[in-house]
Amino acid sequence: MNAPIVIEEGIGQLFIDDLLIETAEGLTKVVNQPVKYENNPVLVTDHVWEELQEDLLYATGCVMYDATEGIFKMWYQCSNSDWTASWLAYATSENGTEWEKPDTGFDQGFIPRRALQNGASGTNLILAAAGDSVFDWPIVWKDLHEADPSKRYKLAFGMPYGIAHIQGIGRWHRGQGPEFGLGLGFSPDGIHWDMYSGNPVLGSRMETPAWALLWDPKSEKYVCYLRRWADPIDLDKSSRTGLGNGMRVIIRSESEDFIHWTEPTVCLRYDDSDPELNRQIYNMEVMEYEGLYIGFMSMYHIAPVPDPESKPGVRYVSAGSLPENIPGFDSVDIQLAVSRDTRTWQRVGNETWERVGGPGTFIPVGQEGEFDSGMLYVLQAPVVVGDEVWIYYMGSPDKHDDPLRGTPQQGGIGLAKLKRDRFVSLETQDGKVGTLTTRPLALGDKGLAVNCDASNGELIVEVLDERGNVVEGFGREDCKGVRGDQISAPVEWREGQISSLGQAPIRLRFFLDNAKLYSFTPID
Repeated sequence: MNAPIVIEEGIGQLFIDDLLIETAEGLTKVVNQPVKYENNPVLVTDHVWEELQEDLLYATGCVMYDATEGIFKMWYQCSNSDWTASWLAYATSENGTEWEKPDTGFDQGFIPRRALQNGASGTNLILAAAGDSVFDWPIVWKDLHEADPSKRYKLAFGMPYGIAHIQGIGRWHRGQGPEFGLGLGFSPDGIHWDMYSGNPVLGSRMETPAWALLWDPKSEKYVCYLRRWADPIDLDKSSRTGLGNGMRVIIRSESEDFIHWTEPTVCLRYDDSDPELNRQIYNMEVMEYEGLYIGFMSMYHIAPVPDPESKPGVRYVSAGSLPENIPGFDSVDIQLAVSRDTRTWQRVGNETWERVGGPGTFIPVGQEGEFDSGMLYVLQAPVVVGDEVWIYYMGSPDKHDDPLRGTPQQGGIGLAKLKRDRFVSLETQDGKVGTLTTRPLALGDKGLAVNCDASNGELIVEVLDERGNVVEGFGREDCKGVRGDQISAPVEWREGQISSLGQAPIRLRFFLDNAKLYSFTPID
């Protein structure tokens, strides 16, 4: 008999993967989409310096809630549509929905004279670059494990073209490196930066950066996720047909000191469930959540229009041409992946789920005319606010390759909200009762709470011993049952809470009658 799964007190146990499930009957797994904030976008190009830049695009960024200062902080990349210039800007908010762009003191001749004449005294910028030194996908992260206060905030970014030079409040050191390298910076406050003199620290066959950066408490190492082309690459074939191995995949590297990184290895790629023309994992942001690592993948859906006279890498017949009969053409939406160790990842969904804009899509693009109807990229990383998970994302009404068609891209920062733990639900169908039995669990001497929606039905829990026998006093008929839509509903039986059973391993059997189950949690 396998050893019981040890469940820590207060850690929600999600059904986003199947680790906890021994058997399930009459239930369907469903990806639950977050609700987009009604006043989206929450951040747009409204600053004096922004309005003076043509075709400015909010490209990506990161967000956090700083509990020490009691405010939300956001760092976001701005670029022009041909990516010949990039800026890293800073914003703050007291409530997470109304944002301010503080004057960081960054100007150094950057603000045009006409802006100064119109009363502009500064910008909310902290870094700027142009030409061959343009940087890509910067990620700022507050490292609470860092002993040196001058390195409290860390910056990771892409260094293209081998030599890079960034103008900023901090000074940039030139570095010779590969076509795309990982650059690092350090700051005591997230605004004033010193760039690492040994940049780039990593550059192993990366196509473009697309970073996610985190501290893994299980391995006590820094982990970085990047992107590259799958091997071998046939650019002419992949760019024209979307077939073959020339698809983007996610690679992983780790570090004990944030300076020396391991050789990246592929940790997530497309699979046979993805349609042939939709096998581009464009990037993945990662959130540590309830003992899991949840990946928010931007899936790029391509559809080629070959032109015999076009050069390799050009997908389209002519500027402005779009195949009207292909849904989701050239768009980017959000899908999910999950890991329990940061190394081994699995897609959330299986071959029966329609992933392109269907039930397997976590955040779909918006309707025509909305600010996010073309592309979505989640900011690193979602934030838990009370009983909700707040997911900030860059949204654009434009298509991925619109610049190749002569159309500038635009965009803003949006917000989507999900109730805690409700990424995936187990649901009954057609009014029938469904059952789920867990593998043996070691809950200690704790009680049990469930996250469920039984607004039109009921959820009942039965307790079994390790061998599968019903524990006296904790059977189906002994459970008081849970009704209503509740984030954390205590479960009680005729004999009280399961804490009275002590340390003995148990199994839980859930009976869902017109109900949805999201998670369960050991409680005092």
